[in-house]
Amino acid sequence: MTSHEASAPHGARTGPLPFDTSVAHQARIYDYLLGGKDNYCADRAAAIVARLMDSVPSGSYLVISHGGSDLLGRQALDGLTDVADRRIQQKVVYRTHEQVARFFDGTDLVEPGLVRMEEWRPESGADEKGQSSGWCAVGRKR
Repeated sequence: MTSHEASAPHGARTGPLPFDTSVAHQARIYDYLLGGKDNYCADRAAAIVARLMDSVPSGSYLVISHGGSDLLGRQALDGLTDVADRRIQQKVVYRTHEQVARFFDGTDLVEPGLVRMEEWRPESGADEKGQSSGWCAVGRKR
């Protein structure tokens, strides 16, 4: 068993992925898959993403948008977490820029890199009043 298989969630598939891995794919990882009821620590979540990326060929893309714990004050983060815990079955996990960046190990980030959501291809003339509380990026596997 590889370290990636060992880090897979209980009951998760650890064999070959159920799609053609000889051609490039886009992988969209949704935050709840990296949090779930177990609230995976950053190391375990990064290992899950690494396992997926190990299974696809060079040239595949990884797209992640993720709530940023370092983009919110403690009171706002606690309030959002409390509301989410009461209304959403899956555990919501916020991570820092550094923790989200680890998901992109082994990829080259597409410009503008790992940035706030509104900084990714902003609309011309958009104002700066509303700032998101999330990070996003696209990485191309080397």
